[in-house]
Amino acid sequence: MPGRLKRVTGFIVGVFAIVNLASAADREAAVADIRAKFAEDGKLTIDLTARRVPRRDPAWKPAADIDHWLNQQPMGVLHEAVDQAIQGGSMEERVIALRVYSNDVDMGDMTLNPAYRPILLDLLAKDDMKTVAYTDALVWTLKFNYPSRETLFTFMDAAKRAPTYSDREGLLDSAAYLCGIEWPGINAESRGPQVEKVLSDFESWFALNKDRIQFTRKGKFSLKGTKGTVEQPGLSAEDRQRIRQDPACVLSLMGMMMGRDGEDMAKAGELNSTCGPALFGAEGSKAFGASLADATAGDNPSVENQINLSSLAGRYPVVDAGILAAVYVVGYDAEPANLEMAREALMQVNPADVRRVAEGEPEALVKKAQALANTDRKSGRD
Repeated sequence: MPGRLKRVTGFIVGVFAIVNLASAADREAAVADIRAKFAEDGKLTIDLTARRVPRRDPAWKPAADIDHWLNQQPMGVLHEAVDQAIQGGSMEERVIALRVYSNDVDMGDMTLNPAYRPILLDLLAKDDMKTVAYTDALVWTLKFNYPSRETLFTFMDAAKRAPTYSDREGLLDSAAYLCGIEWPGINAESRGPQVEKVLSDFESWFALNKDRIQFTRKGKFSLKGTKGTVEQPGLSAEDRQRIRQDPACVLSLMGMMMGRDGEDMAKAGELNSTCGPALFGAEGSKAFGASLADATAGDNPSVENQINLSSLAGRYPVVDAGILAAVYVVGYDAEPANLEMAREALMQVNPADVRRVAEGEPEALVKKAQALANTDRKSGRD
């Protein structure tokens, strides 16, 4: 290469190197600015949460202003700051970084990072739980992003050393949630013998059954040795026939399960007798019936019955059963109330899920149901 060409080439390479260095330096500075805002926002959040200042109070405005500023930052730089804060940031930084991470994962703007799970589990295991906002951030992120046997056990261990009754209650509630149990009548301020019985019963159940607890790769809870808990990847021909017999009943029962149609125990029992096996599978319908019997007697469903139902529901394709029921109603039912239930159900799923579940059904029927599905929803297989 002639000397002049060498010099020109070297100059060009040098210019690109300087530009890249400046770009890298600018990005590093931008990340540092975001982390500084995380720390500032986190400090405010920790203080206001500790003092139980209501969210509508003007004292939260500086934190809201920072949140607005964060939302305006380039996503790539923001996520780099999140990564640095989660992996090696201060407590104040992590409070906000974890919130941004959970929100963006939920919105599909960020990919779930499996490397964070052991970091967060370790942080919670070492947490003295004296900073409510920080503990809450760790628990929330693990609960909704990393459901697993390890997460459940870490929650239970943390509950043993919880400094206050409310802390213990919150951790046990999160642990129960991972097992498919919800306590709608209990909150952080709940007290009394009945509340303690619910908490103690769950702790006793866990102590007796912890060796049987397992989670699928998708985070679904189940118990080893429970009848009917071999994971079923899809609806069988027999399942489809049961759903086809009374799809409107299946949708009504699903509506009651999701709290849309009230808590009429007699009606739920009647629907379960008619089409429970179509929605839950045969064993799941039995477990649901046992829980209804507890409720009808005026008692909270026993931990054992709730756990059995949750374990079975995690193994039987309940959501697919509801989708197929909606497809059948849209295609073959003229009752306005039933059609409205089907439309509501299909609006909760992606067209790709409709096609997957309705495979083998008439093409016109599949397309009709797909047209009512929600393209903004993620596919259940994503």
